[in-house]
Order: sequence, then C-alpha cells, then structure tokens
Amino acid sequence: MGFIGESIDSIKSMKIRHAAEQIITLGMIVSSALIIWKFLMVVTGSESPVVVVLSESMEPAFQRGDILFLRMGEDPIRAGEIVVFNIDRREIPIVHRVIKVHQRNDTKDVDVLTKGDNNDQDDRVLYAPGQQWLEHHHIMGRAVGFLPYVGYVTIIMTDHPLIKFLMVVTGSESPVVVVLSESMEPAFQRGDILFLRMGEDPIRAGEIVVFNIDRREIPIVHRVIKVHQRNDTKDVDVLTKGDNNDQDDRVLYAPGQQWLEHHHIMGRAVGFLPYVGYVTIIMTDHPLIKYALIGALGLLAITSKD
Repeated sequence: MGFIGESIDSIKSMKIRHAAEQIITLGMIVSSALIIWKFLMVVTGSESPVVVVLSESMEPAFQRGDILFLRMGEDPIRAGEIVVFNIDRREIPIVHRVIKVHQRNDTKDVDVLTKGDNNDQDDRVLYAPGQQWLEHHHIMGRAVGFLPYVGYVTIIMTDHPLIKFLMVVTGSESPVVVVLSESMEPAFQRGDILFLRMGEDPIRAGEIVVFNIDRREIPIVHRVIKVHQRNDTKDVDVLTKGDNNDQDDRVLYAPGQQWLEHHHIMGRAVGFLPYVGYVTIIMTDHPLIKYALIGALGLLAITSKD
C-alpha cells in the first residue's frame, strides 16, 4: 500500500502542478494582452485599436471575421476613409465608409456621414432620431490595416454560445487544441481547431484522441488503433498512430513504453473548425508576430464591430 499511496500522491501532485502552470500561463497571457492593448491605445490614439468585422455591410472591402487595425490621428477625416464609430444606445461599434464631410462654420471640427459599401442607404437610418452627422466624439478610429478572417472564431462563439459552454463543461483539461502538423491528414489539416471531451466511456479503437507524453510539451492528436484491457483493473490502455504516418506512436512514447495510459489522454476529438487556428501556427513559427498580435487576439471577444 505504501508504494501505491506514494504513486497516487505523486499523480495528484502532478495534476496540481499542471493546473497551477495553466493558471499562471493564462494570467501571463491576459496580463500581456492588457499591457499591449493599453500601449496600442496610446500609440494609435484610438480607444479600441483592434476590432472584428461582424457583418457583411462592408463587403467586398471587408468580410465577416476580418480583424481591423485602427488609428485616430489628428488629421481631419476625409470622404472615402473607412471609420469605426459608436452611436447612442448601441453597444456594438460599426465600421462604414465616410461618404460626405461637413465643416462647421463656428469651429474647425468636421462632421461626417457614413454608409456601408454593401448597403443601399446611408447611415442616417442608424443614427439617433434627428441626427444627420457623426461628430468627432462618435469616431473610434480609422482603418489602417486588416487581417482576413483571423477573428472568425469570435463570430462563432458569439453566434453559438453553446460552444463557449462546451469549452467549460467538456471535462477535458484542454478543451480546445490546434493541429500543428500534417500527421492526421486528410482527416485534419494544420491549423484546424479541435474541440475535446473526456467523458467516462472507455476509449475505443478508431477514436481520435489528444495526448501528452513524458518530456514533450506539445500535445499530439492521433487515432487510436488498438486498445488493451488490463487484467487487474477496468482501465483501458491505448496505442495510437497518425493517419498520415507509416509507424505507430511507440517511436514517440517513452523508452520501453508500449501503451498510453489514462492519465496521458487529454480528451477525444468531438468536433473541429477548419483552419481557424492557423494564426497560432504563424505566431509559433514567427514569435515577433506573436508579440505584435497577442494584445489584439487576447481581447477579440470584447472588441467587435458591425
């Protein structure tokens, strides 16, 4: 019993350390995102330097899911520029094109009239009753750059709150992972996002699982090709292999290890989104891009526009 008790305590300690590492890592990411966000606000002069396009009103210039980078600047806004603005009693900012400017007689301030490229009417139908122009305090910034489709995951979680809920209740220590290699092609491509669930049912041959192995930081997503029922317990060990690989994963396991045990498994794949996680691969391969975008990506869910 002494050996078994020590083993159980060791496993519990590993889980506690793993949870603590995840909390600390999450805290560092959120803190870094907030710091970079504030820095971007100061540099750009915009209260929201990054926003996500949520509608088709600016097609074909911008598509749903595009990320826009904003800058305010001191120069007066001109007709033809694309701006992001807030209007009274509307929480979600709007991105539309300036079609007219109006110079006030009493000041140097310039008011603007906007319209979505894909809309038939100008935006006076959106403004407050009786409002004919947007004033300076309505404008959050002008668009100075964009990344296509990178923010689409925000739209998915906004349109389908169930996905957010599933990410919490899946029972997996890491309910969402990004496919980083070609080892599971053609089933999954690099950049696909997988949604995981652990569950109480024993894992069966043919299921796709995500697992960690000793001395390897990056999880692996491969298919179960064999299961092994232990004689002394009800636990099921598994052997895995990438669909696109010639050999099974014994070449990846620890020396002498023939099977994956339950504690190696992070979850089984229950759904996926194609290519949505490709930005993760880009940031992994190019750390400078990672640090440039972490502020934007860290706050996508609270900075969106119509």
